[in-house]
Amino acid sequence: MYKLLLIAKYLRRKLAPMFAALAVTLCTAMVIIVISVMGGFLDLLRTSAQQLTGDVLVTAGSLTGFAHYEDVLDAVRDLDEVAAATPVLRAYGLINLHDRTLPVEIEGIRPHELDQVVGYRDTLYWTNDELVDAGMRLAPPAAWLGDPATAADADAPAETGIVIGIEVNPFHTRDEEGRYSRFNSVVGSELTLTTVPLTQQGAFQEPAYRQLAIVNEFKSGLYEVDANRVYVPFDMLQRMLRLHERQQRVDADAWGEGGRLITTPGRTTDIVVNGAPGYPLHEVRDAVERATARTMARHDVILTPFVITWEQRHGQLLAAVQNEKGLVTFLFIIISVVAIVMVATTFYMIVLEKTRDIGVLRAIGASRRGIMHIFLGYGLAIGVVGSLVGLGLAYAIVTRLNEIQAFIDTTFGWRMWDPQTYFFDRIPDRVDPVEAGAIVLGAIVSSVIGALIPAWLASRQNPIEALRYE
Repeated sequence: MYKLLLIAKYLRRKLAPMFAALAVTLCTAMVIIVISVMGGFLDLLRTSAQQLTGDVLVTAGSLTGFAHYEDVLDAVRDLDEVAAATPVLRAYGLINLHDRTLPVEIEGIRPHELDQVVGYRDTLYWTNDELVDAGMRLAPPAAWLGDPATAADADAPAETGIVIGIEVNPFHTRDEEGRYSRFNSVVGSELTLTTVPLTQQGAFQEPAYRQLAIVNEFKSGLYEVDANRVYVPFDMLQRMLRLHERQQRVDADAWGEGGRLITTPGRTTDIVVNGAPGYPLHEVRDAVERATARTMARHDVILTPFVITWEQRHGQLLAAVQNEKGLVTFLFIIISVVAIVMVATTFYMIVLEKTRDIGVLRAIGASRRGIMHIFLGYGLAIGVVGSLVGLGLAYAIVTRLNEIQAFIDTTFGWRMWDPQTYFFDRIPDRVDPVEAGAIVLGAIVSSVIGALIPAWLASRQNPIEALRYE
């Protein structure tokens, strides 16, 4: 009991332990904030990458695409390991919106199918009610880019529709909570889409143009995508790129007569696949790879498309962020060694100051182990108090980081989180309980370690010399 009483007395009456606890608090909060932001950034990146790519990707690795994709699609959909699959055609081009010409990444999609694979509908930003309030309404083609239930034929493609990334629109403004103004939406406007078809050898052909109505805007949360991508109907883009199925005459004479007609199969650049529940990612990939190889072999195609997982597709970026998180965390942990040094220094000074008290305790029968337990308990108390206060401080800061940034931006005109640099338009604001618990435990252990040597020195005091200490 005397140990607890002495620990409580020392904590109440000394200023030095408060500085030691403050050091533990700041180091704990600093490490939790860094790990939470970096870990949240990595989690957001992984989630967005998987949502944008699907579980498995069958890709040509080329803008000229691969043929017989419909047969591959049928074979893949028949697999038990696959829940859904859809073709996606990728290209690059320009849009002219209100006399502004911008480079974009174009994706030709079948919206209803893509929604089954990656939850495409959830990325659409505007609803009819929001736009009606602003004096607008979703254009008729929104049936295939919005809610299929609103259309008589949900799968019927619209020739005049395009969905643009929310950041592609150069006129948007945002409020303090990060919401976009519906009054600056360009839904209902028209733009000109230009793209350049390629031959199978990669040579440029005559550019293709389309005048399209903007029927919605999408927000994936990944800034690079939202600022550069547009969605158009798959069949329309396929014809613009001259990758649709068509007939050609070969072996004709100089006047274009004779010869024979052959059918050139349509092509796509990718097939995105959603794995069935319960199947590991590598099993889904292997099954899709086998089905693709069998289908291509039936058509005597030697160069088959690649089959990769979403992790392989974004592996370089994910690995870089993971390594950066580990490096930054390691550096901040090294910096946090100051907490151990601060505790050790504080306790050494306390041992010197309490030498006579130690002599009295030893003289009335306190054991060496008892003296050591007093100072170790002292260190434990400082670690517990400091780390818990640090946890609370870190949680308060992390969960309000976006509000703090908005205040700094409004007051000083400086943004600490640039979405063009960090991909996402919001700072990750979630504290992982497992990581936070590990950091708190580490801070407590560090405090006890810091008190270990002073506690051992206190226990080795000679009671007679301690009583005579001035």
